[in-house]
Amino acid sequence: MPATLLLAEEPALVQREELMCMDTERVMSYTVETDRLVRFSMKNAPDILMTIKGFCPQLKYHQYFTYTPTNGMICTTIHDITTRAGMPCKIETLAFDTPHPDTESQAN
Repeated sequence: MPATLLLAEEPALVQREELMCMDTERVMSYTVETDRLVRFSMKNAPDILMTIKGFCPQLKYHQYFTYTPTNGMICTTIHDITTRAGMPCKIETLAFDTPHPDTESQAN
């Protein structure tokens, strides 16, 4: 059974389905939202939010990082991202972004 994640730094508290790994071949782009949060836009799938353990200095400032997948996957238990300055940052969680019920009702 998948775990859920509650991200407190977002404007609305939202429960999310947590993932162990992400298929990097489906990544279209990413947006660095904070020094701790990255949004991946995926092909034919909901966005995936990646949180960093603690925070990753200058991640937001540079808007850039690299990662090295294993067999086309990046996983929370074994992978890090590397900032433009060369600093490794540990991935804490990967989770599907799900619309908040208040947001859905405003869109209709």
